[in-house]
Amino acid sequence: MLYSSLPVILGFTSLVLASPRLGKPTTFTGVSTFNDFIKQGSTVCGPLAAANPNHFGAASGDISRDISPGRCDPPLDPDLSKCNKAEGTPLDPHYVGPACPKTKAQCDKPTCFRVQNTGTFGSSSSTPTGIPIIVQIIDSCPAGHAQNYCKAYNKNPSKIVPPQQRCADGSTNYLDIDYHAYKHLTGTDFVENQSANLEIQITPVDCNTEP
Repeated sequence: MLYSSLPVILGFTSLVLASPRLGKPTTFTGVSTFNDFIKQGSTVCGPLAAANPNHFGAASGDISRDISPGRCDPPLDPDLSKCNKAEGTPLDPHYVGPACPKTKAQCDKPTCFRVQNTGTFGSSSSTPTGIPIIVQIIDSCPAGHAQNYCKAYNKNPSKIVPPQQRCADGSTNYLDIDYHAYKHLTGTDFVENQSANLEIQITPVDCNTEP
């Protein structure tokens, strides 16, 4: 995740949607942050981008309300003794986070969503711009990873990350999307540590769907 704090730590497991994929699509609301998967270097499924060059890779939060890829192990049960509360980071640089095991069926039969920008996160006055995109889920964000839950603390209050923006809110649908998608969604280039996170609409689609 590329914004005002360290990247979210990601993993992967099988995706379980809360509603059927057949018939009229169900649209969910959610929040998106943005990530450089090439810089991240790996995803559990392997690819660092969507299979379709017109789509974008993304990770979904493991406790997302409607688009959870399944819970990582262990689930959200923060051990705050692992946090440097002044910096909002794990104390141990070699900390090993939750396991989000690869599920062959999910990686071989990818899950995709159409994503539409509906405004800047936390702003009631922003005007949505840009065009919809298609994302393919290539990774998962474990809420129970110290690199994520430790962001609830920082000696600088402006650097504390709300749970909706670090995959730690079970009432929110969370996507961490390849940052190249930002210009499509907003009409502006992505700038690390400056560009705002977005409120979004999320609709399940077949991965053969074009934007």
